Amino acid sequence: MNMETILVLNADYTPLNLTTFRRALKLIMKGKAEIVKNEEEEVIRSEKLAYPKPLIIRLLNYIKSKIKTFKVNRSRIYKRDNHECAYCGSKKQLTIDHIIPKSRGGKNTWNNLISSCLSCNLKKGDRTPDEAGMPLRFTAKVPNLLSSDLYTSKIWIEYKESF
Repeated sequence: MNMETILVLNADYTPLNLTTFRRALKLIMKGKAEIVKNEEEEVIRSEKLAYPKPLIIRLLNYIKSKIKTFKVNRSRIYKRDNHECAYCGSKKQLTIDHIIPKSRGGKNTWNNLISSCLSCNLKKGDRTPDEAGMPLRFTAKVPNLLSSDLYTSKIWIEYKESF
């Protein structure tokens, strides 16, 4: 058994998160979830039971959840920015740049940190992007679980297109 990701829907069919195959199977076997979409050809067997291999499951009881936000760190900034420089789009020699420089009171927040290649970071220096004449290709924003992993998931895209 491999550790594929399974889409988990809340009881009202809203997306909740992605989970591992093993966790999804446990939820199904405990009667806490049902299979919404499954792999048509694959069946998971135990001594007494057989289950179709799930791709999407739905929880039977509604779960109140807050959309989680993540702490700021280098790898999450790179992931959010698709491992590209926010100024030129380069994928080489990436660093982290403060939109408002630290020397001017810029903080280490999601809205103030972006991926930047080394040459753009040096060119911008201790200035804002406007002062340096270097417009950002995208806006720095706070990611959440749904904006990062779930909405780029192949399973979610196929599920959404089925409606």
